[in-house]
Amino acid sequence: MQDPSTSGTNPAIPTTTTATGTAAAPLRTTSAGTSSSSSADAPTAASRPAIGSAYKTLLVTGATGTTGYEVLKQLTTEYRGRFRVVAGVHARGEEAADVLSDVDVIKRIDADDLRTLNFEGIDILFIIPSNAENRVEQVRNYVNAAKRDGVKYILLLSVVLSEARDNLFAIQFHDMERFVSDSGIPCTFLRCTFFMENLFAHADEVRLRSTLSLPIGRGKCAPVSVVDVARAACAILNQATLHTRKAYDLVGPQLLDGPGIAASASRGLGRVITYADCSRDQFLDLYERQGVPHFLAAGFGDILELVAANKLANLETKTFFQDLTGHAPTTLDQFFREHADVFTATAEEMARPKLPPRPAEADLERYGIARGGSDVDRLAEDVYLVLRDLVRDRHDAVMFKREALRREEARLNRLLDMYEYMTDLAAADRRRYRELVAAPAARPRSGRGDDELRRYAEYEPYARGAEPVRGGGPSYAGRGGYY
Repeated sequence: MQDPSTSGTNPAIPTTTTATGTAAAPLRTTSAGTSSSSSADAPTAASRPAIGSAYKTLLVTGATGTTGYEVLKQLTTEYRGRFRVVAGVHARGEEAADVLSDVDVIKRIDADDLRTLNFEGIDILFIIPSNAENRVEQVRNYVNAAKRDGVKYILLLSVVLSEARDNLFAIQFHDMERFVSDSGIPCTFLRCTFFMENLFAHADEVRLRSTLSLPIGRGKCAPVSVVDVARAACAILNQATLHTRKAYDLVGPQLLDGPGIAASASRGLGRVITYADCSRDQFLDLYERQGVPHFLAAGFGDILELVAANKLANLETKTFFQDLTGHAPTTLDQFFREHADVFTATAEEMARPKLPPRPAEADLERYGIARGGSDVDRLAEDVYLVLRDLVRDRHDAVMFKREALRREEARLNRLLDMYEYMTDLAAADRRRYRELVAAPAARPRSGRGDDELRRYAEYEPYARGAEPVRGGGPSYAGRGGYY
């Protein structure tokens, strides 16, 4: 098997041709940038021809996913009538999705079973990998079925720096690209950076606390909108023969660090959003609490580690996307403005008591909250140890221990956040106890209200506002209602 990032001999491997006509290395083109060899290699929107009769039927996998949804919207509006569109869906019930109402054919496909995959009559296959942990094997099945059934062209949605193979996503998508290129089927790779839509996972903290936390610091990246990914993909599909043997890096128009992303949110939402650095563990915890599988959250974390190390800051942001699609790329300000309802709290939410950010699960376990307690004594001891180390490191700062000093300061801030979290949860429980005592008629008839009242009974001695006893507390495990 050949590596598409290094070989230029396989006719299916994405490459370009230089002005002299000799084969060059695989094309590296950025969403808003010119190609590394020649900007003339990318056909423009103005020169967009209708697709040839050889490529007529198009199947999109993952049709009801985030990217597939936007692709189908484009295909059934701007590109309506240019393809016979087949929407590939994975789960029962997806056939009723609104976005599928205008497609020509809805086809249920099982990516896990090569024997049942049938691509006969499909000319173009757009592979949008799923979020399943075995998605590499799923793409292998797609490619084998495409080769068996005579598919003429494949567009694969991939990730930037896939040839680096230094993180989970890079390894996965490198293998996917290799399967496609080794099939001998003409192909194109569309490699994307961090999606703006991933920021929906941060909607609660932006909406309720006007903060945005990411583990990237001053590292820079250019997030891209899924809408722009769909537009670029459709433009490529419409001119498949002209984009064969090319690989494009698709990035957004703005190169931003953490504070820059928060500034874009501030402009888009019309209020001040503050950036906060967080640890990788806190980032993973945020995503996993919203149902993102661990491997997928870890993959996002790997990408953001590359951002923090400024390994994505060298991807150009110029004019390629607009030349290809005829549209200006979506800015992050515009993204937040268009989705302001998601990132803006309702009047009812604003009236609720605000709690600090939920700590990482490891901290919840260490201080007993995950086991139904509240070990304030242990927290106080840890704070003392950190303060002791801070005094020592400040004294030795002239001896080049600044990095250790920063680590201790970050640890202290995390512990103080934990204390605030414990205190506010206890206060919330006291408020809830007073509500149940004051309004017994409002309790559910099922008896759940009585159960809840008994759960908070330990607050009775200080229900009028006294502080809870140190070292104990109610069970917070599985609460979930406050976040």
